[in-house]
Amino acid sequence: MRILIIHPFLTYYGGAELVIVRLARYLRERRGHHVRILTLSVSGEMRKEFNVPIFSSEKNFDSGFLGIIRQINTLNTNIERIEDSFDVINIHNFPAELALREIKTPSVWYCNEPPTFWLNPDAKFQIPHKILLWYEKRFVRQYIKKACVADRYNAERFIKRYKLKPEIVPYGVDYEFFSKGDAKKANELYKLWDKFVVLQVGMLTPYKNQMRSIQAIERLMDKIPEIRLILAGKGNNSYDKQLEEYIRRKKLPVTFLGNIKREVLRDLYAASNVLIHPVKPQGGWLTPFECLCTGTPVIVSPEFSASETIKKEGLGFVTDNYEDAIISLYKNGYGKNKEGKMFVKKNLTWERFGERMEKIFEEVIK
Repeated sequence: MRILIIHPFLTYYGGAELVIVRLARYLRERRGHHVRILTLSVSGEMRKEFNVPIFSSEKNFDSGFLGIIRQINTLNTNIERIEDSFDVINIHNFPAELALREIKTPSVWYCNEPPTFWLNPDAKFQIPHKILLWYEKRFVRQYIKKACVADRYNAERFIKRYKLKPEIVPYGVDYEFFSKGDAKKANELYKLWDKFVVLQVGMLTPYKNQMRSIQAIERLMDKIPEIRLILAGKGNNSYDKQLEEYIRRKKLPVTFLGNIKREVLRDLYAASNVLIHPVKPQGGWLTPFECLCTGTPVIVSPEFSASETIKKEGLGFVTDNYEDAIISLYKNGYGKNKEGKMFVKKNLTWERFGERMEKIFEEVIK
């Protein structure tokens, strides 16, 4: 097969970007398919991760509504130019699904999550967003031949929004990589030997809800004097400043690491006493499962899209009372989560993910 994978921006190595890297590698290296990537911009770090050619516009785009329109039009123009060279188009992340206007090549949308404006309670009151909501829904129904999501929660959200039933294709997790996390390295690098470390990983945004983690630490300082919160993830927005000001004013033991390499992240997973994941229903699917590869306990919010799996399989705490969960681990101690490690190793492989996606691609081009 000749497969074109589209992601609007490959400038940050997050979860959605990792999905594309692993899918492209599987399709080309394991299955011998012709694979190309189309994006608007790609960082040097991301370019090194791919073993396939990348088509990139490398233009600057304004933020906001007009910037989104320009992204859509630029992607559409580039797709039109090369679509005849491909049997199937695989799109990821908003607004790529809106760039298929008049495109005849069959398309598969891996919907990592509904677009951000679906989750913005104020968006429906803004005229441009209201128009975009209406247009996007009609567009998806008209141009997307098959959609995929990672879990049942996102499948239900997708059905509610688009009145289309997606395929459920869980992500893979790099078990062999993350299970090699070295706690000693992280302890030495960040001086964590005598700390009770609570880790949160993810881009600093209200959807990842870092403020809730910070507040939990504030309420636990008297009960756990050696507690420290580590926030690992990209920032640089107004939310960062809000977090930093709160921490400064309250004099809280919180450390910002920014965007760190995956080798450092796996060591942090291993060195932490617990991972906290108070996310709202957007993104962050891979993080708890990556952490489980090291055996470190995880606490996830009920709103986390894979919380049902965590609860059903007994892989960790599912609660919004993070303070009680942390205290329970602190007072009662904990062993390495062997069940969690084995679940990830057995059930969440990138090979299984690639096999499922390959089969779906074959189905849509029949």
